[in-house]
Amino acid sequence: MTLFLRVEEQLQKLNLTEKEVVQWLKIEKMQGEAEEAFAKRAQGIIEEEYNKTEYNNYHKMYRHWGNSKKLALQSSQGLDCFEPEIVEVKNKAPYFRDIQSREEKWNMEIIWKQFSIILGEETASLLLSIALKEYSQIEYAQIIGQSANTVGKRYRRAIQKIKKYFSKEAFLSMVRGY
Repeated sequence: MTLFLRVEEQLQKLNLTEKEVVQWLKIEKMQGEAEEAFAKRAQGIIEEEYNKTEYNNYHKMYRHWGNSKKLALQSSQGLDCFEPEIVEVKNKAPYFRDIQSREEKWNMEIIWKQFSIILGEETASLLLSIALKEYSQIEYAQIIGQSANTVGKRYRRAIQKIKKYFSKEAFLSMVRGY
């Protein structure tokens, strides 16, 4: 009995006996059913369960991980040149740049939410702008229209409040799961 199973983008021909098909697909041949009708019913089950597109597009999702296939690119001279594989390059960062930027954005959102709960939105904005966005206190004061002295005091108070919140005891209790 000949059945077809899709592997990646190609159909693979399977020559199986009736007993192997019954064991694999867990179906029984009905009384008086012709071998062609049984093969057609078995092929229908294979189409329904195994030849779905979501089972065969693994390479679309993970083609940039591990040993990728070389892609032919057009060069300015009309000759074929190939994109290097990930294992051939020393700096692998360009392959993972979008993943890293997405994770960095998510981490910033988590930090922003936590700090805005602890400090309030204005003070959290001040702290993150000076600490992470690398504004000076004078630059940030000019942006919000306040004096540099006021911004400096608010910044120092925010740092003290964060240190108090994330004290050693609180950190240890979070690590231990209390």
